[in-house]
Amino acid sequence: FELPDSFLLVMERPEPSQDLLQFLVEQEFLCEEMVCWPFCQVLEAMRLCTACGVLHQDIKPENLLVDPESGNLKLIDFSCGTFLQERAFTRFARTHVYSLPDWICLGCYHGHSATIWSLGMLLYVMVCRNIPFREGRDMVLGQLFFRQQVSP
Repeated sequence: FELPDSFLLVMERPEPSQDLLQFLVEQEFLCEEMVCWPFCQVLEAMRLCTACGVLHQDIKPENLLVDPESGNLKLIDFSCGTFLQERAFTRFARTHVYSLPDWICLGCYHGHSATIWSLGMLLYVMVCRNIPFREGRDMVLGQLFFRQQVSP
């Protein structure tokens, strides 16, 4: 589809696949070692995006498809994406529960630091199977929410 200022691509969902959130819900427990390979795939995807000057801006489990047979991940949904820029972004077009401190405190953020923050949030969700902050205020105050069981 062609929009006034952009294009919209609709692609089929590969089978078998499920989003990472659903995959995590179905797993009884994932230790840090089991999270390493999928997270490294996300890091590589983000490295490639950055090398091409692209900022995804909405890294979260729902935007990662998992092939349950191979464990391979695919990064999807670039609807919040934009091109990297040197100046700060002043518009927040991401999932708010994954907001970063710069946005909450200053109302702006930089692309590279936002990506690093999002990757840290994703890693936390993958290991702990929960979001670390319930709202922005918790983040600014440093109030983390940990699950009961953490692998040894």
